Amino acid sequence: MTWEVFLSQIAIGGITAVIAALITVHFAIKRYISEKLWEKRAEAYGAILEALHDMKRYPDGLLDSYEPGREISEGQKKELFAKYHEGKHELNRRVEVEQFFLADNLLTEIPPSARTLSALGTRMTDTQ
Repeated sequence: MTWEVFLSQIAIGGITAVIAALITVHFAIKRYISEKLWEKRAEAYGAILEALHDMKRYPDGLLDSYEPGREISEGQKKELFAKYHEGKHELNRRVEVEQFFLADNLLTEIPPSARTLSALGTRMTDTQ
């Protein structure tokens, strides 16, 4: 075996190793980005569901207060109303800030849902 053949085999092996390493790094970075994106989505969806839950508690609490023996105090109503507004604020903030991570159909469905809850909360407040 001559030096030229030996050096060419080393060069071919080195080039192959570099190409394999670059492909491996590319796929590892792609997977890492995909996993981080799913983590962000899960966090955004969780926060949105939590905000919707906080908003829903106010009309539910007022509806329950109409049942005999389940009256709630003015302090509890104010607390529920404060939670409702916190939830509404958080919902709006999350949808605006994290819209890049959310599905398009969610972005079209959240505003009508929030408006429905808002209208229900307003009607419940007006009847009190």
